[in-house]
Amino acid sequence: MVSCALFFCTGIAGTASVTSTGTKMHIGKEIRHKLEEQGHTVVWFARQLSCSRSNAYLLFEKNSLDTNVLLRVSIILKYNFFESYSEEFRIKTKK
Repeated sequence: MVSCALFFCTGIAGTASVTSTGTKMHIGKEIRHKLEEQGHTVVWFARQLSCSRSNAYLLFEKNSLDTNVLLRVSIILKYNFFESYSEEFRIKTKK
């Protein structure tokens, strides 16, 4: 199995986004929640990402992700995680 450690190390640093309710969005937790909601296992998810299960768990701990990683995850889970950020942008830029 291909290790995706470098895949997750690119562009991960940063602060969490703040949701419209004023709470900090933790993208890793959102991904884990969606994965469980869809009934998929972490093993399945890791295989889809072509990485180890350990690296999949590391992803769940991240409060921000590189856009390429988030796009891959969105495609795998067939869910647009960018929408949360788009909504926050609309709220913050609304005049």
